[in-house]
Amino acid sequence: MRPGPAHAGASLFTVPRFGTVSPWSSKATDIAHVCGLTAVRRIERGKAWRIDTAATLGPEALAALAA
Repeated sequence: MRPGPAHAGASLFTVPRFGTVSPWSSKATDIAHVCGLTAVRRIERGKAWRIDTAATLGPEALAALAA
Protein backbone atom coordinates (compact mmCIF):
# COMPACT_ATOMS: atom_id res chain seq x y z
CA MET A 1 0.00 0.00 0.00
CA ARG A 2 1.13 3.49 -0.72
CA PRO A 3 1.00 6.04 2.04
CA GLY A 4 -1.78 8.57 1.61
CA PRO A 5 -1.47 12.33 1.87
CA ALA A 6 -0.53 13.79 5.24
CA HIS A 7 -3.52 14.80 7.32
CA ALA A 8 -3.94 17.00 10.34
CA GLY A 9 -6.39 15.88 12.94
CA ALA A 10 -7.98 16.42 16.29
CA SER A 11 -9.84 14.31 18.81
CA LEU A 12 -13.07 15.29 20.54
CA PHE A 13 -14.54 13.36 23.44
CA THR A 14 -18.17 13.16 24.52
CA VAL A 15 -18.96 11.96 28.02
CA PRO A 16 -21.87 12.50 30.41
CA ARG A 17 -21.89 15.72 32.43
CA PHE A 18 -19.98 15.68 35.71
CA GLY A 19 -22.16 14.34 38.50
CA THR A 20 -24.46 12.39 36.17
CA VAL A 21 -24.63 8.68 36.94
CA SER A 22 -26.30 6.73 34.16
CA PRO A 23 -27.94 3.31 34.55
CA TRP A 24 -25.18 1.98 32.26
CA SER A 25 -22.55 3.32 34.69
CA SER A 26 -24.27 1.82 37.72
CA LYS A 27 -24.46 -1.64 36.14
CA ALA A 28 -20.88 -1.53 34.81
CA THR A 29 -19.59 -0.47 38.23
CA ASP A 30 -21.57 -3.26 39.93
CA ILE A 31 -20.07 -5.81 37.52
CA ALA A 32 -16.54 -4.53 38.23
CA HIS A 33 -17.12 -4.88 41.97
CA VAL A 34 -18.45 -8.45 41.60
CA CYS A 35 -15.27 -9.24 39.62
CA GLY A 36 -13.17 -8.11 42.57
CA LEU A 37 -12.24 -4.66 41.28
CA THR A 38 -13.22 -2.96 44.53
CA ALA A 39 -10.95 0.06 43.97
CA VAL A 40 -13.11 1.11 40.99
CA ARG A 41 -15.38 3.96 42.02
CA ARG A 42 -17.20 4.47 38.72
CA ILE A 43 -17.15 3.33 35.10
CA GLU A 44 -18.75 5.58 32.52
CA ARG A 45 -19.12 5.25 28.78
CA GLY A 46 -17.88 7.92 26.41
CA LYS A 47 -17.11 8.32 22.73
CA ALA A 48 -13.96 9.55 21.02
CA TRP A 49 -14.37 11.35 17.72
CA ARG A 50 -11.33 11.63 15.44
CA ILE A 51 -11.50 14.51 12.97
CA ASP A 52 -9.05 14.16 10.06
CA THR A 53 -8.58 17.18 7.83
CA ALA A 54 -6.17 18.34 5.18
CA ALA A 55 -5.41 21.46 7.27
CA THR A 56 -4.94 22.03 10.97
CA LEU A 57 -8.14 23.11 12.71
CA GLY A 58 -8.03 26.23 14.85
CA PRO A 59 -9.79 26.64 18.21
CA GLU A 60 -12.85 28.26 16.60
CA ALA A 61 -13.35 25.37 14.17
CA LEU A 62 -12.94 22.79 16.96
CA ALA A 63 -15.45 24.67 19.13
CA ALA A 64 -17.94 24.68 16.23
CA LEU A 65 -17.50 20.93 15.73
CA ALA A 66 -17.85 20.27 19.46
CA ALA A 67 -21.15 22.16 19.58
